[in-house]
Amino acid sequence: MSIKAINEAFKSNLNGNIKLVLLALADCADDNLQCFPSYNHISKKASISISTAKRIVKKLEQIGVLKKQHRFKKGKKQQTSNIYTLTFGGSTLTPIKVQNDTTIVSTMTPQDSVTAMTYESSSYLTITELSVKSERDFLDFKNQIVRDFNNKIFGARDINYIYSIANGLLCINNQKIDTQKAFEEWQYIYKNQHLINKKISENINFINIGKFIKVADMHYKIIDIKNDFYVINVNETKKCIKICDSEVVNG
Repeated sequence: MSIKAINEAFKSNLNGNIKLVLLALADCADDNLQCFPSYNHISKKASISISTAKRIVKKLEQIGVLKKQHRFKKGKKQQTSNIYTLTFGGSTLTPIKVQNDTTIVSTMTPQDSVTAMTYESSSYLTITELSVKSERDFLDFKNQIVRDFNNKIFGARDINYIYSIANGLLCINNQKIDTQKAFEEWQYIYKNQHLINKKISENINFINIGKFIKVADMHYKIIDIKNDFYVINVNETKKCIKICDSEVVNG
């Protein structure tokens, strides 16, 4: 890892997945600002698909942030991973759109300011981007979730909005989502980390802890889950109510 490369990546005015890929490359770079990770390695470090990693690397090359050279196995014509030299020369250039890629490079903003991430879509959705100081934490957070919960449920907003990881990609209700939606959701999860619950992968009903169930016209707070039962507190005594017979209410 090159500290210089990491610092330059943080100072660049790039946003979203394109900056995450740049940080991933910087994290692999040596003191000469060179590295040779595979697209698979880049995609895992940035928590994106391999196809997205390829598009973003091409974009970074187009705007002059890096130079790419093909490498071949010694004495053979078989190609191996590319070698990348980080130049950071294009971090202030005009945005360039790559077909089928929803990440747009922002205009120049001062370091440590809050910038905006704009997606080119039918709704022209604008997302508030993390401050520069938080971006490395954000990348580490994404990678940790992917490592810990690959092919597992890890959190939920409610019973109809469940987060999981499948083959390194963020899913909602077991469905893979596009790059634009994934970036929105990762930001939301990062800012609302209380939604993450390791026990949900064992029993989806853990998302209801803290909510209320109605029993004999009274509302009781769910304090735990035991197998197929909600645990509630009735007059300072813990009681178990069968989940299938319970109705979760707002309180």
